[in-house]
Amino acid sequence: MLNPAVDKGRAMLALAESLGIPRKGLVAIGDSINDMEMIRDAAVGIAVANAREEVKQVADLVTERTAAEGAVAEVAERLFG
Repeated sequence: MLNPAVDKGRAMLALAESLGIPRKGLVAIGDSINDMEMIRDAAVGIAVANAREEVKQVADLVTERTAAEGAVAEVAERLFG
């Protein structure tokens, strides 16, 4: 059981604030239901190719690769490349 007031999005925002990183500098990558808040809360939310359909629907981008195939490298190339 999880506390409904706790999720990855809130944790990401709290960590970013403590590090002085503005929301506009946040990129989040995920594949599962527990990643949805984080993907929504980031400036750029990304679902990997094999993410659940619900996750893909809230993402700004969907990768062509799965995590095992190098989705993070794909994101780095596409966004910073």
